[in-house]
Amino acid sequence: AEVGYEGTSMSAPHVAGTAALIMSQGVTSLAAVEALIKKTARDLGAPGRDDEYGFGLVQPRTALFGFGLAR
Repeated sequence: AEVGYEGTSMSAPHVAGTAALIMSQGVTSLAAVEALIKKTARDLGAPGRDDEYGFGLVQPRTALFGFGLAR
C-alpha cells in the first residue's frame, strides 16, 4: 500500500535542504535565502500565499540555476 506524507514534517526538510544548497553557493544573508526560496516557489492553490499551500512548491533547481548561483 502506498502511504503519502504531507505537511510541515515533509516540507521542513525540503526547505532546509534548499536553503543549505543556496548558502553553499555563497549567499550568506538569511533574508536573501528566504526571499529566493519564496520568489522561486511554484504557486499552488489560490494566487499568492495561502493557508493550504503557503508560498507553494519549493523549486531548488530554479532557486540555484535560475538565478545563476550554480553551474
